[in-house]
Amino acid sequence: MLLKNKFTRVIHYENVDSNLGFNKELNCLNNKLSYGEGNSLELEISKLGLSSYTFIYNSNNNIDNQFWSSFKKNDILFIDSKEFILKHYGEILKLKSHNIIVIIWDGTFYDYSKFKDSFNLVLTCSESFKKKYQALDINCEILYFSFSTDAYKELIVNWNQRKSRPAFLGSINIRNSSHFDRIDTLFKLRNEIDLYLNFGNYFILRIFWLFIKKPTIMFKYLLLFLKSNKPKFGIDYFEEIGKRKIIINNHLDQTEHAANIRILEITGMHALMITDTKKGIFKILPKNSMILYNSPNEILDYLNKLEDEEMYQIAKNGFKYVKDNYSPTNRAKKLTDILMNYGLINDLNLA
Repeated sequence: MLLKNKFTRVIHYENVDSNLGFNKELNCLNNKLSYGEGNSLELEISKLGLSSYTFIYNSNNNIDNQFWSSFKKNDILFIDSKEFILKHYGEILKLKSHNIIVIIWDGTFYDYSKFKDSFNLVLTCSESFKKKYQALDINCEILYFSFSTDAYKELIVNWNQRKSRPAFLGSINIRNSSHFDRIDTLFKLRNEIDLYLNFGNYFILRIFWLFIKKPTIMFKYLLLFLKSNKPKFGIDYFEEIGKRKIIINNHLDQTEHAANIRILEITGMHALMITDTKKGIFKILPKNSMILYNSPNEILDYLNKLEDEEMYQIAKNGFKYVKDNYSPTNRAKKLTDILMNYGLINDLNLA
C-alpha cells in the first residue's frame, strides 16, 4: 500500500540557475537537478511509498504560504540548509506542532539549542559532532548523507585519460579558525608541488582582521588564493573529480573523527583519495580504499613513491566500496531505520 504522505527535502543554493526557477517545489520523479545533489536518494524514498520532493531554497527569495500549507500530519520535512532554519524558525515550529516530522541534516556542528523545539532530530556525519549535539540534549544520529555520486557516473573518465596533477577541491573560509590548519597544510604543499586549488573568494574585512591578529595566516591565504581556480559546485564539481587521478582531502580541525562527506564524493568518483588520519575513518571506508597521512611531508612522500597501477587499484577499491555500501537504496534504508528507531514512523508506514 502506497502512502499519501510526502518527503520534502530542502536544499540551499544561493546561485540557482534562473532557468530552473527559485523556490519551486519539484517532483523528483519528473525533474533532473543537473547542477546540484541529484535526486537519487529522494527517488529511493519515493519507492518506500512517500511522495518525494526537493525544495530549492534561496535566502534572497520569499517563500509563499502555499509551501507551508502543503504539509499535513506525518509528512517529513528534511532540512539540508542551516540558513533555512535560522530564517524560518517560526514557520518550522508551527509545522512540528502540527505533527510534521522535522529532520535536520548538518555536516558540521552548529548550536541549535535555541531552535531545538522546532525539530525532532539532527543527522550528522561525525561522532564528535554527535557527542556535542547530545550534550545539548538534542537527538542526533550518524548518516553519511553523501552527494549522489551514482547520479554522475557518466562523468567518470577512464583512468588512463585522467589528469595526474594532484588537486584540492574543498573550501577555505578565513572567517572560521577551524580552517587555519587546512591553510597551513595547503601552503606547504603549494611550495613543493603543482597543486590544483579550487576554493572561493576572500573577504576584505576578515583579511584586515587576519593582518592584525594572524598575519602569517593572512600571508599564506593570499598566496593560496592567487593560485586558486574559480570554485566549482554541483555537476561541475563532480566533473572535476571525475577527470583527476589524485584528490587531497583535509578535515576541519573542529572534529577528532572522520566527518568530511568529501571522502565519499572522491572515492565514489573513482579517484585516489589522500586524506588526513581521523578517528573512525575505517568505519566509513576500508584501509585499502584510500591513502592516509599525518603531515604534509607524508603526502609528498606518497606522491613520490606511489606507482600509477597502485594508485589505480586503491581508487578502484574505494569506488567499489562506495558503490556497494552508500547507494541511494542503502542510504534511504538507513534513514528510514533511524526514523523508525525514534518512533517517528513505523512499519505500517512503509508497507
